[in-house]
Amino acid sequence: MAGTARPEPHPASPPAGVRAGGRAPALLAEVATGIRGAPGALAEEVAAELAAVPPASDAGVQALVERGTVAVVAQLLDVLADPAGSLDGDTPEDVRAIVAALARTGEPPSELIRACRVAQHAVWREVMEQATRHAEPGPALVDVVELVSARLFARTDVVVDKLLTEWSAERDRAAGDTAARRAAVVHRLLAGQETGAHQAAAALDFPLDRTVCAAVLWDTGDGEPQAALAALQRPAEAIARAAGAPAPLTLPGDDGALWAWAGAPAPPDLGALAAAAEAALREGQGVALGMPAAGLAGFRVGHVEACEARRVAELAGREAGVVRYDQVEAVSLLAEDLERLARFVHRTLGDLAAPGEATTRLRRTLRAWLATGGSAPAAAVRLGVHKNTVLYRVHRADGLLPRPIDADRLRLELALAAAEELGLDTLHAAGPPRAAIAPRRAGRRRRAD
Repeated sequence: MAGTARPEPHPASPPAGVRAGGRAPALLAEVATGIRGAPGALAEEVAAELAAVPPASDAGVQALVERGTVAVVAQLLDVLADPAGSLDGDTPEDVRAIVAALARTGEPPSELIRACRVAQHAVWREVMEQATRHAEPGPALVDVVELVSARLFARTDVVVDKLLTEWSAERDRAAGDTAARRAAVVHRLLAGQETGAHQAAAALDFPLDRTVCAAVLWDTGDGEPQAALAALQRPAEAIARAAGAPAPLTLPGDDGALWAWAGAPAPPDLGALAAAAEAALREGQGVALGMPAAGLAGFRVGHVEACEARRVAELAGREAGVVRYDQVEAVSLLAEDLERLARFVHRTLGDLAAPGEATTRLRRTLRAWLATGGSAPAAAVRLGVHKNTVLYRVHRADGLLPRPIDADRLRLELALAAAEELGLDTLHAAGPPRAAIAPRRAGRRRRAD
């Protein structure tokens, strides 16, 4: 059976006006072969021309670029010396090594591309100068000019395209390697296995000597996971800006969420961070914020707190929006055992734990009144109602409780917080029926209205 035919090299299309069978290809091959024998001088000319324009990159990168100049010049001369004018050929190994080094250091390939263009023009000038010594002015020399221009431009375009493709692929590989190393350091930090702040900060490129603000972000939509993670960068960056920090450190979490940390120069206001996150969130996105704290401990503890705040939000059925750990800390502790917490709430609130809008208003009013030290005016401001409304609702709530309000205020505040932050539906689902455990207080009316 006949084997698969090997593809033929792609020759450069002869430029319009070049006579078929003319002397131009042979003359060009002769000139290019002569120059090809000693490309060093031409490479030095290219290097001098590159040095005449201040490079955009540092000296180390510029030195790498200069290393590849000889290889680029030699390959261009090879194309001109080939009578068939083939444009095929791999990128020179030296140039590929430079592309890989540039990608690993995060440098763009602009300097290398400029070197290719400068090499193209230097080769063109040298070939033209030598060609005028080999041919008298006339049709043959015109053909050489057109042929060398066509081949050089075509081959340089091929080289530049390959450089960009290889640089992009190498950058992606380098980014993957960097992300894997950073993920390993982060997991060691969270597990308490990394204690060297200086080494960890260098590995993560993150200021662990600052106040660390931790966040966990998620998306409840059903879109493509990578696109969802990319979209969560926006609220993460908004949090960092509000904290006065540079770009946040982000890492895809084990549960499909995006973990984020911002290094603030001073302890930020958590309310300001929450407001910035809220403004940046899109539909279906959520963010949980830990308490800002300093150093390695802040990095670890803040993340744990953000995860706990998210857990409370999920228990409460709040799939999106902002949740702050400082506002749900007590509830997160109580919610370690939902069944016991449900019994605690029902026993503490009694008929005040009944479902319905009326009892919900009474619970919120009583909680605000307790939080303001029993001040009806202060609670009224917080709730946006008249102080007499507060007093009336507190009185009604007191009538539904199994025990007087002052009997155990701490217990009462905890039960009210759990009911509001988690929701009674969650608690009812976790524990036995309210009527089976809620004690009744003799001599009190039980209507919430």
